[in-house]
Amino acid sequence: MSNETYRSFWEFIAEWLPEYSSRDDVLESDILTRYVCNEEVWEEDLKWINQYYGGDKQLVVKQLIDLETKFTKEALEAFYEVMIKKTGCTQIYQVELADKV
Repeated sequence: MSNETYRSFWEFIAEWLPEYSSRDDVLESDILTRYVCNEEVWEEDLKWINQYYGGDKQLVVKQLIDLETKFTKEALEAFYEVMIKKTGCTQIYQVELADKV
């Protein structure tokens, strides 16, 4: 995956994930990503990672996949909810979003 693709993914998430800027799980994802990519991680965050994941990067990556899957699903649901309201297109995800629209 190119950096541009990854950046586009996160731009979509940032725009459509409800309460993106105030979510603890988004902060967790950021911290874990920096850890996996060998970027700077605060000492207290490193202690938490070592305590919770035993410093095992494979476990951290699994958690990142779980978090990012959840973010993607929630962002897509929000996106389609808005698009359905704007366009009146009710065929898309009619069953999934019926209780949210």
